[in-house]
Amino acid sequence: MNFKSIFLQNRLLRGSLGMLFIGGIAIACQDLKDMMSLDPLKDVKFTINADPFVAPVMIKFVNANVDAVNQPTSFNVTIEGPNSSVVFMSDGSQNYKVTDGLLPLGMRSKVKPTADAPLKFTISATVPGFSPVSYNVTLTDDNASTIQIPLVEFANPAEGTSAAVVKTNLDANGSTSSTVTITAPQTATKPDVATISIAPGTQMQDATGKAVPSGQVQMNVVHYTPSSQESVVAFPGGFIAENVVDANGQATDPVTFITAGFVAVDMFAGSTEVKKFSKPVDVKIGLDESLINPTTGESIKAGEIVPVWSLNEETGEWKEEGTATISAGSDGKLTAQFKAAHLSFWNLDWGLFYGMKDCKRKKLTINFKSNTIKTRGNTYEVQLQTEYGAYLAGLHSQEVYDGLSVTLPQSPAYSKVKIVVYDMWGSKQLGQTNLFNPCSIDNVTVNVNPPAPPTFVNLTFNFSVYSSSSKILTKPSGWVYMNKTTGNWWEPGTNVNMYVNTGNGVSQIIKNGTYSVGAYYDKKWQQTLITFDPSKLPMTINDKDVKGNVTYDAGSNTITVNMTSYVK
Repeated sequence: MNFKSIFLQNRLLRGSLGMLFIGGIAIACQDLKDMMSLDPLKDVKFTINADPFVAPVMIKFVNANVDAVNQPTSFNVTIEGPNSSVVFMSDGSQNYKVTDGLLPLGMRSKVKPTADAPLKFTISATVPGFSPVSYNVTLTDDNASTIQIPLVEFANPAEGTSAAVVKTNLDANGSTSSTVTITAPQTATKPDVATISIAPGTQMQDATGKAVPSGQVQMNVVHYTPSSQESVVAFPGGFIAENVVDANGQATDPVTFITAGFVAVDMFAGSTEVKKFSKPVDVKIGLDESLINPTTGESIKAGEIVPVWSLNEETGEWKEEGTATISAGSDGKLTAQFKAAHLSFWNLDWGLFYGMKDCKRKKLTINFKSNTIKTRGNTYEVQLQTEYGAYLAGLHSQEVYDGLSVTLPQSPAYSKVKIVVYDMWGSKQLGQTNLFNPCSIDNVTVNVNPPAPPTFVNLTFNFSVYSSSSKILTKPSGWVYMNKTTGNWWEPGTNVNMYVNTGNGVSQIIKNGTYSVGAYYDKKWQQTLITFDPSKLPMTINDKDVKGNVTYDAGSNTITVNMTSYVK
C-alpha cells in the first residue's frame, strides 16, 4: 500500500502535539493531563490508495449448456504450476474461493508476463453437480483480463456431451463385488456413447495406493465429443499442452491436440477421492465416423491407431499412455478401446508438435476488422482450426472490436489452418480467414461483422471502502462485476468484468440495462442494483452497507458510479 497520505497526516499531528506540549508549560498540570487524554486521531479520515495487482485476471465459471438456468456458485479451487506462487486472490490471500461463480485473481510479485515469457498456472477444482475443473492459464501481458471456464452439469449436459452418475457399494477391502458399468449415454446431439467397465474384485485406492473406505462410492463420467462447439469450448485442460511427458515420464515437446473424444472421470468414497485401481478398467469410447484422421487426411477407419493421453487435472500435466485401435461393431459404428489403471481425464488425440525444426514460429497475431463492432464489451468465440474444421486452439469469451489485435502464444506445425469467429457459443459463424500456414505467417486479419450490438453508454466507476473503526477511506484495486438481470449471460454486454485501479475504472454498459453490481473487498462481494438509464439519473445508492450515487453527463455520454462500501 501507498501510505504517503498517512505519513503527511502524522507529521502534521506530531507537529501539532509538539506545539501543544511547549505551550503547555504555561498552563495548569490538570489541563495538560486533560489534553493528553484526548485521541489526536478522532474524527480524522485517512485515504489510502492501494497499489494495483500485476496482470489481474477474473475467472468466471459458467454452465456449458447455454440454455441452463443453474450455474456454478461457490467452491474451493487449487492453483498449481510454474508461477502459482505469485497468484493471489484480490483480498491478498492465497485461500482460493469461488463465490457466485467468480474467482478474482491478481499477481502479487514484480512479474511482467510477455508473449515470449508468459506467466502460467493451472486451476483445478471439484465442483458439486458439475464436471471437474482443470484449466491452464497463460498470461502474455500485464493487462486486466477475463477468462470464462464452462463446466458440464451432470443433470443437464451441454450439446455434444453426456454424463452419468452411478453409485455402488464396496466391500470391506474397498473392492467391487460385481461388474460395475458406467455409460455416458447417446443423446440427440451426441450419437456416440462412452462406457467404463470395472471388473469384480477391483480395489479402489487413494493417491497413496491405500484402499478407500468400504461403503458407497459415487462415480461421475462426462463424455465430450469434437462435433459440437459447446463441447469443444468445455473441453477440460484445453487443446494446447505445454506440460507434456512421454510414456516413460520424460518431458517432451509441447503438443496441440486434434481430438477424437474425451472422458472425464472422478470417483469419491465419502470424502476420499479414488485415484487408482488394483487392476486396469476398460474404457470404450464411441467415435464420430466423419472425423478426419490428420495423419491420412481421410475419414477415420477401423484398424487405425489413435494415441491415448491422460491429464493430471491438478498439475495440468499430459502423459502419453499408449494407443487405442479403432474397431467397427456389427452396426458399423466405430469405437476405440483401452485400459486405464488410474483415474484421470482420458483423451483420444493426435498430437501435433509445435516449435519443430521446420516451424520455428510459435506466436500468431490475429487482427480484427469490423464495420459493426466499434465499442467494447462484446465477446465472441475465436478458434484456430484445420482445413477440415477440427479445433486446434481458441480464445474463449474474447472481446472483439474493430482495430483490436490479440496474440495466440503458440500455434502448431500444421500447414493449412484458418481463424474462425463465432458468436459466444458457436451457434453462428461471423467471420473466417482463408487457409494459411502458421509456420510462414505470424500475422493474420479476419473480418467480423455480426449484427449490431446493443446501444452502449460510457461508464466511469469509482469505488472506495470506509472503515468506521479506523476512520480510513481506502481506494482499493480489484475487480468489479456487472451482471445484467435479464437476458442470457453469454449475450454481448450482459456481463461486464472491470478491474478498478486504486478505485477507478472505465468501461461501457448497455444503455437502460439493469445490472447487479458487485465489487470484491474483504473476502466478499459488496453488492447493489443499478439501472443505467440516463433519463432516470441522478440516483442515490442507499443500501445497508453500500452507499453512493449515479450520475449522467450527456455531453460525453458517460454514466459515473460513485460507490462506497462501509465496513467495521
